[in-house]
Amino acid sequence: MILTVSMTGCHNKETNSLNKGEWISRIILKAGIQGHQEDQPYFMNINAQSEYFNDIQAAVEWHILDPSYPFDPKETLSNEWTAFTLVNLARDLPKGNSSSIRDISKTVFADQVSSAVASGLMKTDTRNMFHPKDPIDEETAMKCLDQVIEHINNRHFDEDIFEIEWEEGVSVYQSEPPVIDPDTGEADVGIDCEAQAGDILVSRNGADYQAYKVVSRDGSKATLEPCDLSEEARSVNVQGSVKINFNECEKKRIYWEKVLEIYKENDFIMPHSFRLGNEIKFYDIWDYHVTSDEIQLVNKIIRMLKKDEDDYFLKEHISYT
Repeated sequence: MILTVSMTGCHNKETNSLNKGEWISRIILKAGIQGHQEDQPYFMNINAQSEYFNDIQAAVEWHILDPSYPFDPKETLSNEWTAFTLVNLARDLPKGNSSSIRDISKTVFADQVSSAVASGLMKTDTRNMFHPKDPIDEETAMKCLDQVIEHINNRHFDEDIFEIEWEEGVSVYQSEPPVIDPDTGEADVGIDCEAQAGDILVSRNGADYQAYKVVSRDGSKATLEPCDLSEEARSVNVQGSVKINFNECEKKRIYWEKVLEIYKENDFIMPHSFRLGNEIKFYDIWDYHVTSDEIQLVNKIIRMLKKDEDDYFLKEHISYT
């Protein structure tokens, strides 16, 4: 915590400010982000001995921070860094007109600052000045963070997107969801299916997306194994939402504990936002490191939650982005 003194007219105004390391830790905590994948520091000045190391690593991997901009965790949090991190966290705030902000040239985060102002997240003064370098007090910063978390938790995507750009030379065929023998991995894919050994077979049932690699083929039968998207796909773009209303169901806690158990067993990072109450909302950001195992895991959880449909009011589309 930093005590700063700002000059307002002829009066001194004391404000409680956060340093940038504390701010990133608050974001990570509020957003429910857990863990990071890379142990090599993204910033040369922040090593594993730093109290903020884990949170900063996670913030980079979730695109809240960008290593191309120098970051000193001990510096006081400013207006521009608040805008930069929160707009990056939200990801879908409207773009603003930077020309309407008179001192926009004083920040390298013009896009994020104009977006923060355009969305109403942050404000300019009566002279349309943002004062990007000025410190922001802790209370104001936390109110902004709470608004972004509320926005994320209540976000609804009108369109489900599941787009995969496959590596060159990969042959992909569409299929109805196969019924796979759990012991042999064999499924009846139909005599008309053209997929051969080494090809990829994909099926889509609503938001439930499955991708399999054909190990062998014999007539209408094929031996399938889960497809490793990290090897077969160049990029994955996934978007969507799910709203699960437990309607005060007695099984709520059992299912919630099962979700946590599955994540723990598979050693995966928890979703970006989980809200527990009469509703659970899933919201994930896996746009640059999604793996087939993670997709299979989420599908497993979704199927588990949907299996007692009498107990839940469930919107048809679910997904992760």
